Amino acid sequence: VLVGGGALLVAVALGRNAAAAQDSFLALSGDWSGRLAVLLLAVSLVPNAALWGAAYGLGPGFALGTGATATPLGLTGTPAVPHFPLLAAAPD
Repeated sequence: VLVGGGALLVAVALGRNAAAAQDSFLALSGDWSGRLAVLLLAVSLVPNAALWGAAYGLGPGFALGTGATATPLGLTGTPAVPHFPLLAAAPD
């Protein structure tokens, strides 16, 4: 139930930030083979994203690089994350 709820949170966050996710997807990949590689990598990280969503929803949040944490109460620190489609759903 928790992982399903986390996956739902991630899906909603990606839906709300679809333009940012698409921009980072297109910036990472130039041709069709690069887009396929980024897509396969993103799909393989979906279980991790569901766990991040569950941790976010339960309250403790998750780390975004060193010294930054995303929780339902807000973002603390300055996140040091690369441009990646799944990370475009991270809260502001």
